[in-house]
Amino acid sequence: MLFTSPSPRRRLREMAAIDATERARLIKLGNRVMNHVRKLRFCLTDPTACEQYSNGDDFMRWDMAPIIQGDAERLRALGRLLGLDGMTFINAAQEAEDLLYHAWCRQVFVKKIEVLVACYRQHRVSSAVTTFVCSDDDKYSYTFVVDLFQHLSVDPKQRCAFCNEAPAQDKALMTCGGCEIPLYCDRLCEKMDRKAHEPNCKEPSTASPEDTQPASEDNTAEVEVGSEDDEEDGGVSLWRTENGSNDTGSSHFSFTCSGSTHLTTLVKSDCLSPEHLVPFQPSLRHQTTSTIRQPPEPAIFMAIMTAAERARLLELGQFVLNRLEKDCAMLAKAAHPVQKEEGRIVIRLNFLSEDEKTAIHLMKYDAQRLQILGEILNEDGTIFTTEGNRTESWLLEKYNIGTKKTTNADQVEFWKLRQTMDEFLASTLDTTQHLLEKDGRLEGEMDWKLQDFFAWGDYLQRVPAAVGRQKCAFCGDQEADHRVLRACGSCKKTLYCDRTCQKMHWRKEHKAVCKKADKAEGTEDMKAEERQERKAKEGGAEAGKVLEKIKEMKIEDNETEEGKMADSKEGNQGLV
Repeated sequence: MLFTSPSPRRRLREMAAIDATERARLIKLGNRVMNHVRKLRFCLTDPTACEQYSNGDDFMRWDMAPIIQGDAERLRALGRLLGLDGMTFINAAQEAEDLLYHAWCRQVFVKKIEVLVACYRQHRVSSAVTTFVCSDDDKYSYTFVVDLFQHLSVDPKQRCAFCNEAPAQDKALMTCGGCEIPLYCDRLCEKMDRKAHEPNCKEPSTASPEDTQPASEDNTAEVEVGSEDDEEDGGVSLWRTENGSNDTGSSHFSFTCSGSTHLTTLVKSDCLSPEHLVPFQPSLRHQTTSTIRQPPEPAIFMAIMTAAERARLLELGQFVLNRLEKDCAMLAKAAHPVQKEEGRIVIRLNFLSEDEKTAIHLMKYDAQRLQILGEILNEDGTIFTTEGNRTESWLLEKYNIGTKKTTNADQVEFWKLRQTMDEFLASTLDTTQHLLEKDGRLEGEMDWKLQDFFAWGDYLQRVPAAVGRQKCAFCGDQEADHRVLRACGSCKKTLYCDRTCQKMHWRKEHKAVCKKADKAEGTEDMKAEERQERKAKEGGAEAGKVLEKIKEMKIEDNETEEGKMADSKEGNQGLV
């Protein structure tokens, strides 16, 4: 995510709006946030070192991604508020954003940064009451909001002296084993703060009244604001030591990373084994020499595509558009309505529900499908490219979720390769296994959403095993182990994956088609009944003729017998 850098004059105005005491408080708050990022980086290299991420299953669910994302957003907000004094926070936020993007393919929420900055500035101008509605799970976000806006009428809580986290409901803070003064949320924070706290750590009996404050609480007198001469030199140091020298190294509340250091050097190589970091392997590994071939020019694409293939891809794109319409309706139904309160600024940090998460990920895959089809079809797929990019932009803005461009490029390459294959070679094409190996995943780790995406890719590549499967008439989802297609209740011919697809397809086009089919079937039934009646009538007429013939034959036989009897009587009388 690219951010526009404010002008020097704007930074000076922002600095002038905050006095020295408030600036020192914000700097200390930003240092705590950087400590929290530093702790998470250490947990990333060694998950067993942190109690919260010691369980491999929890770590595989990417629980650290939203936390690092929140830290990057807070550093961005503090950097914008502090102006030139916040350049260290801006640089730290950029490093966290780079790690966030390369490891989890996530980006920061720009709107959230703007809301935090706007709310803080509005509070500085007027004393408007601000309400923050947070879930119990998001303790760290709530802690930061309370610290940023100190006017909230909340009970002060003890915080960790290193990362500033508040204790959970079922957990208490632990004290330093030496002086028993600073509090820590876990053993890892105590170890990471040991180097800075050790000079001030004393026995409880020898501790002076000046040492009653936690060692990580900075003395505001030591934090100096840069002078005008420093500003003219191109910026100021965030803080200075007691001897007046600028501290450019790793300090108590900061971490440094040179610009030439690759992100993968921050992670130990022994932590990249499959049992630890399966989802993070491809993103945290060193860059390999293998590269993806560039797609051919659009003219070559159009030349190798037949009319039948183009029609098939256009039909497939229409299925994806229908699927996107369905997923948007699912998200609108699952989303919680936002309550507006007059005279209050409400920042909601509640986590999404499971239905919302499902709909969001389905929309992400829809955008990815549309982008793939748009790249293959070129000019014929402009509508697919437009809808895919618009959906991705909306997801990035609202939920910080984007598509994977490498997967799109692989699917396009597979499609190009498929055009030169016969059916036998196509049956050996295993795109799913290739993409799983590239992502560092195992086949058993796929959920049903990813399975549907890979099944769609097999259908795109015309893999023989996938072409013959039945699919939903509205969204194109194929039958699978987790999905059973059901026929329309009226015509008994059209198949659907669920009730939603049937309703949406009925309103869109199937209603008229199904009624015409019913009328046609009714007409055929009437014609069949008429034919049967006609045959029955014809059969009855023929039967009547046969009966008449039988009667005539009986009459003739009777007459013949009577004639014979009369002749026999006359013969007998002559003999007498």
